[in-house]
Amino acid sequence: GRSATVTRGDGVVGHIGTLHPSLAKALDLDTDVYAFEFDIAPLAARTVPRSQPIARFPSVRRDLSFELPESVNYATVESAVRGAVGASLRQIFVFDRYAGHNLGTGLKSLAIGLILQDDYRTLTDGDADASVALAVA
Repeated sequence: GRSATVTRGDGVVGHIGTLHPSLAKALDLDTDVYAFEFDIAPLAARTVPRSQPIARFPSVRRDLSFELPESVNYATVESAVRGAVGASLRQIFVFDRYAGHNLGTGLKSLAIGLILQDDYRTLTDGDADASVALAVA
């Protein structure tokens, strides 16, 4: 008959296949019969992704660019911005880094994106601008 081994990662978690034609004939079966065996423990042990409800209110993106000493790392900037802006900051990410002859010696330009959102209302431009002011203060 035909068969397959079912794997997850590097381990075998089961087998599946059809009965051999001679066995099916001996059992007087007119159609293919499939059989399977699974070890359910590795399948049950996996982490099930948790869903998040879709946000009721839209997010707002603001982009900032900082000229900083080369010695200042992104983690320092991220921590300062998160602390200043607070709970409405949903995401922060770098989208550009530049160091070159156009900047002074020992300086870099770091551009970051901020995704702002509130759980209870739509943020206005004024709200987003206030968050930006906190981020750059």
